[in-house]
Amino acid sequence: MSQSAILSPHRTMLRYLVVTSGPFGSAGVQFLLSLILLRTLEPAQFGAFSLLFIVSQFLILIWSALFCAPAVLQLAPGYDRTGLAMVDAICAASIVAATACGIAMLTGGLWLGLSLTSATGFALYTAFSLLRWLGRSVCYSRDAVSRVALSDHGYSLVLVAATLWIALAPSTAALEIACLGLAGAMFFALAALGGEYARMQLRALHLAAMPSGLRRYRHVWHKQGSMSLTGVLAAEFLANNQALMVTAIQGPGAYAPLAACFLLVRPIPIAIAAMSEYERARMASALRRKALGEMRSLLRSFLGAMVAIWSATGLLAAILLGAAPELIFPSSLYAPPVLVSGTILWVAIALPRCLRAPAAALLQAAGEFRPIALAGAVGSAVSIGAVTFLLLHTGAPVLTLVGTFAGETLATLMIWRAVVLWNRRLAARLTEPAGILAGPQ
Repeated sequence: MSQSAILSPHRTMLRYLVVTSGPFGSAGVQFLLSLILLRTLEPAQFGAFSLLFIVSQFLILIWSALFCAPAVLQLAPGYDRTGLAMVDAICAASIVAATACGIAMLTGGLWLGLSLTSATGFALYTAFSLLRWLGRSVCYSRDAVSRVALSDHGYSLVLVAATLWIALAPSTAALEIACLGLAGAMFFALAALGGEYARMQLRALHLAAMPSGLRRYRHVWHKQGSMSLTGVLAAEFLANNQALMVTAIQGPGAYAPLAACFLLVRPIPIAIAAMSEYERARMASALRRKALGEMRSLLRSFLGAMVAIWSATGLLAAILLGAAPELIFPSSLYAPPVLVSGTILWVAIALPRCLRAPAAALLQAAGEFRPIALAGAVGSAVSIGAVTFLLLHTGAPVLTLVGTFAGETLATLMIWRAVVLWNRRLAARLTEPAGILAGPQ
């Protein structure tokens, strides 16, 4: 990676646009498909489809922890045959796990009442999407950003075709078309990652058939995977515990206004996920090469981009809420004071999340998964306590977001403290007075 690429703000911004445009496009098409299916399917069918989709998205988070983060560390510059063998073991374990998840989704779809065609299509979509998610991390580790962009946009275009088919030619087979369209789009996206990843998968497929090959993954699990998974689960629970608590105590209807307000800040978690995946690979590369100046630039640009995205999203939310709230929220269902309060609090919650993302990506790139897990666990405990207290003493679901803000802020402070401590150890090891947190050289 050249220094010019690091130091040029215009090139950095262009790469960020390329990295985030694909996930935003995919999310937009999936949202459009859901809206059309909402108006086309019976409630029971739409509910089953939505539940399966939520489960598939959660599995991607699990994949990121179990396979993607360890693979990025193994593929950082300077990796040797041992590292490549570990990546093959990761891919082999991923193939076995993706197959198991596909079978589970097929069984779940049939149990929920989907036809065999729909259930099979969604099972293939799930398995392909999990394998592709690992492939994205591999491509980012090889700096093959264009491959990931081609995969993302190709997925969106194929899915758009299926969505338009359903919209323009309504049919009783709409769900079958949607599920097969998802599977076809994801297969194209997986193939678009290129021949190198395909060859890795072929090697892994051979390895997956041998118990000795899968046993290699145990080393990855004990060293990185288990704590990475704990961190992801803790972060997910920290982000969504208010939904669980409000629903459990007051019912799903009480959480509806909070979920509606969250739509205005939805771009932020999409950007965090996309940019964290991209920057984690670049940070791992810089750390392996001991390129501290490059590391500083990456951390600074990532943090600046997240602050810019937070500011733009907050401004857009304020404009929409102030000028035309009826475009998003049915006025007959949601009280304006609740919408205003909920939106302000969601925007506030998004700030520590944005500030935490660069630090968490850095710790993941350094293989420091334990501090992330600890911060998520402590933040979740604080958030749950505060959310429960506020809900029981005020009865106002919107105020539970104050408890979520407290937990998110504490987790962010803990993770940045972990970065400072890790940086001190790095500085001592490299005899660099301030490590990567020094000012520009």
